[in-house]
Amino acid sequence: MTPAEQEERNLLMSMGWTEEDEDEDDEGGGLEEWEIDAAQEDFLKRQQQPHEDPRARARRDFEAWKAERAAAADEQGGTT
Repeated sequence: MTPAEQEERNLLMSMGWTEEDEDEDDEGGGLEEWEIDAAQEDFLKRQQQPHEDPRARARRDFEAWKAERAAAADEQGGTT
């Protein structure tokens, strides 16, 4: 075993890996290649979309919240 392989093995063992893990099927851990590819595609699509100014979004959300609250108050016959 080369020093690099020994160092990698020591690192894996320090993270809880055992040699028996290598023999088992990779059922529960890691991502499949198609999952990685899909995530990268999704990331790139989101990067290409125009980004909304956070202040403008917050202002719009606040105005919508005020309108909802006013409508609910009108339905109850009260004021806010």
